[in-house]
Amino acid sequence: SCYKKGIQQQPHNCDLQLGLIRTQLEFGFEYDADLQLRHLNGKESLEMKEVLPYQLEACWKLSQWDEIERLVRNPESGSLELEVESYSNKQEADWKLGLGVLLNCAERRHETEFLKQLEGMRKQRASLLSSYSLKCVSNDECYQELVKLCMLRELEEGVKAFIFSQTDHLTESQLKLFSRWDRSLLCTRKSYKIREPILSLRKAILSMSCLVERRSLCILEIAKLSRRCGIKESGDTMLSKLGDLEPNEPLWLLSNLEKAKFIYKFGSGILSKTFSSAAVEHLQKILSIAKTVTGIPAEIKVKRD
Repeated sequence: SCYKKGIQQQPHNCDLQLGLIRTQLEFGFEYDADLQLRHLNGKESLEMKEVLPYQLEACWKLSQWDEIERLVRNPESGSLELEVESYSNKQEADWKLGLGVLLNCAERRHETEFLKQLEGMRKQRASLLSSYSLKCVSNDECYQELVKLCMLRELEEGVKAFIFSQTDHLTESQLKLFSRWDRSLLCTRKSYKIREPILSLRKAILSMSCLVERRSLCILEIAKLSRRCGIKESGDTMLSKLGDLEPNEPLWLLSNLEKAKFIYKFGSGILSKTFSSAAVEHLQKILSIAKTVTGIPAEIKVKRD
């Protein structure tokens, strides 16, 4: 809302417009960010090269692969054209552009091109991390680069296991990969800024491999993370993406329990002020149905977490 108010007062301020888009993408409002980006395409006040990294991020989060192909590939030569030297924030642009290209290569099953781009990105991030350590940059910036290198490793593992492989069902090695991902996430800082990008990348990989249930689990994890970090907007968006599940679906109980916890902490949307009573009411409804489905006891003590 602060960015929107600022844009109303200064409609030609490029930093405010990019700040709004960045915030929308960070909190899960990909559709809003996409609409804002399309609106900016008709303006001359903002250079298109500054918008491109955010366009790519919005596209891969919305699975708009044809649009990514149009943005990054030369139609005549068929080669990728990404110049990051002229960006005001080269490191951020480099990461967003590279990630968009990698996911597009994975979705189109271009394995050779994917591995080539991946190797280039690894060298860039490792070089940047080395320069940070030599310049005695803050531990926080170094840590973020380490996380990005780990994300590239997960991207390679996930793409090879779920997209380039030809299996019709989950193998033992794929199930072990999920367990390794869970352990890896627990080793990171309990921060929305750190964990949300990791989970969003996993969600994109699982979306491409049509593992719907696993993708929904990633969305649920982002909702939990948002609640624990006190970010209501993101949690509300993620819970709405899960939709209305049927009681016989595996994620039904987990998603509805998370909704009850969310209501307990934040209230039932903007209009409700009865936090705990709304949560208890919602939880009792869940448990009365769940008892017939799963056989779990109909009484449980409501806790904040």
